[in-house]
Order: sequence, then C-alpha cells, then structure tokens
Amino acid sequence: MEATVPMSFWVQLGLAAVVAILALVDASASQNNTTAIIAFLIFLAAIAYAFFTIKRAFDRIDRERHKDGH
Repeated sequence: MEATVPMSFWVQLGLAAVVAILALVDASASQNNTTAIIAFLIFLAAIAYAFFTIKRAFDRIDRERHKDGH
C-alpha cells in the first residue's frame, strides 16, 4: 500500500513559501532596521514551519508503512 500526502500538506507548504518570499521582499525594501529584522524573523519562522510540515508528512507516511507490518 502506497502512502499519499494530503492536499492540505501542499496548501500549507505553498502558504509558507509565499509568506517567506513576501517577508524577504519586505525586509529588502525596508528603510527601518527594526522592520527589516522583524521581516527576516518572519521569513525564518516560515521556513521553519515549512520544514516542520515536511517532517510531519514524512512521519505520517512512515507510520502508515510500519502499521502494515513492512
């Protein structure tokens, strides 16, 4: 049995990517250091969330594979 990744995974990953890109654009256009730092922190949080989402998907697939006794 082949494990599948739900559509919500792709939506969450896409949203995290959009937020990360928008945060970098905001950081580069910022005239204020505080705003640039906050935007960069949002970028880092979005990237961390994306990696966490990928990890959860792989963990879910691994659980499904081991549940079948393979």
